[in-house]
Amino acid sequence: MTDRTSPFSGRRAVLATMHGKEQAIAPVFLASLNLIVLPAKGLDTDALGTFSGEVPRHGTMIEAAVAKARLGMERALLPFGMASEGSFGPHPFFPIIPAGFELLAFVDDGCMRRLGSILWVRLPAISMRLI
Repeated sequence: MTDRTSPFSGRRAVLATMHGKEQAIAPVFLASLNLIVLPAKGLDTDALGTFSGEVPRHGTMIEAAVAKARLGMERALLPFGMASEGSFGPHPFFPIIPAGFELLAFVDDGCMRRLGSILWVRLPAISMRLI
């Protein structure tokens, strides 16, 4: 359990996702920051780009994730938003090995902050590393 004096303690954030990612993300933020993460309702995040590339992404991964988070924040009327963005391509250090990349962006409009973390997964999914 986390220190309940966190600036996020008991507050709510929206997660812009259509794919049930709140099931994995919400418990971590609740346990570590006492931040309640709720999924955005009726939001089509795939319209801003898909992992598979069927719908092209405009801008960088972080720009797309922030745009999704802001869309969720506008819909939910909350000052905190999160969204993820994924990509598939060559491994950053060993280009002959394919890798999947997942970025999670956290937007805090109260402090005008954007935070991001990238997870890359070597395929087949044998190892993971947080960058």
